[in-house]
Amino acid sequence: MLLLYTVINECAGNYFHYCLHRPNFFLYNIYVPIEFGFYSLQIVLVLKANSRKRLILTSLLTGLLFSVWNIAFGKGLNNGYNTDTNILLSLLLIFASLVYLYDLLTYSEHIETPIREPMFWIVAGLLFFNFGCLIINALYDYAEAKHLTLFGKEIYSQIMKLLNLLMYSCFTISFVLCYRTRKSIC
Repeated sequence: MLLLYTVINECAGNYFHYCLHRPNFFLYNIYVPIEFGFYSLQIVLVLKANSRKRLILTSLLTGLLFSVWNIAFGKGLNNGYNTDTNILLSLLLIFASLVYLYDLLTYSEHIETPIREPMFWIVAGLLFFNFGCLIINALYDYAEAKHLTLFGKEIYSQIMKLLNLLMYSCFTISFVLCYRTRKSIC
């Protein structure tokens, strides 16, 4: 379901930006917290240690409460891209991903190699994407103010395309592994 929502959101975002020449911030200011919640819950579902599950659930709740607060009392939905929210959610998802990797290593006696685990590739994609997003979102206002470009196009959108390609390539590896091993996380 999230992948379908992602495709619809990206199509709508491109339509607003390229066809209507109108801001599409509101789409992403709603989408990013939903995506964060989904991936955080997926990580919680595969963690072995209950204390780590509680830790990730606490960070999930913190991130979502901050998102709602920022929409209600901060930047809102339409007043620009909520970089503060996105930076916090990227940090929390990086943290959740690292907790998963630690949990995987801690309970890996039954695993031949982590790279054959579908969730490993989901988390690897999330790590690559969110590290990149953390950097680009921290520099977003500067890049927008200076109209920075790469190959004649906005640098932000070019980097995001690369990060999406990297993340979805990792997801594809995970889906192939799910198909081959019939793992239930898919």
